[in-house]
Amino acid sequence: MKTLTLLLLFASALRMSPQGTSAPQSTHNTEGKCQPMNTSLEVSLQRADGGSEGQLFKIVVRNISGEDVYVVTDPVRTDGSSGPYWYPDPKSEKVLVAGFALYEPSRDVFFDHDDASARLTLLHPSDSYSTQITATFPIRETVPPYRVHKDPRVFVASQISGMRAEVGYFPSSDELRKLIATKPHGTVTGADFVAYGNSSRTIVSSECFASSSVLAFTHTAATLLHESGHVAEPPKQP
Repeated sequence: MKTLTLLLLFASALRMSPQGTSAPQSTHNTEGKCQPMNTSLEVSLQRADGGSEGQLFKIVVRNISGEDVYVVTDPVRTDGSSGPYWYPDPKSEKVLVAGFALYEPSRDVFFDHDDASARLTLLHPSDSYSTQITATFPIRETVPPYRVHKDPRVFVASQISGMRAEVGYFPSSDELRKLIATKPHGTVTGADFVAYGNSSRTIVSSECFASSSVLAFTHTAATLLHESGHVAEPPKQP
């Protein structure tokens, strides 16, 4: 009886300890999902000229491996809008991330998120892909990636020290090519499955990520005026 009581107390302590607590899972954490491979991407982020309503950036993705890869491009968010996903860098809340990725549907967010999609663009070895994005502040955090039990954050330019781009990609395979062949324009969702023999798994289970270095952010006078609610006065005529 004494031994049984000790065992019950030990089990109860395990349930109450942090190690035994089930923390909310983030679908953005791809650690352990990306399979070892010889493929890799080079991602660069730089400022571009133009962008009267915000700061314009150019993202260049280059396949520096000897294998074909599919790169995530042209994401469409859960609300039907287009553009990258905006979220804070997990290592620094002052760094803004522009993400291009596929995400699994979340069990903790109760709305129809199957409309979130993206195009998979094939890059042969040494091929590159480029796109431009505009950062118009203030920027509202977008989902996915999902931040369970937290309200979307609003990013203010004056609080941002830098920005980086993060791009999802997949190694080319017969199974993935078969899936894309059934999709118009190569557009897929995170809920799509890839068949492997008699089994299947979600496409995002093999997604890898490549990231640019952090680009120091520039706070333009027009952006700061806009965020403060002021409008710049037109120059006076002589």
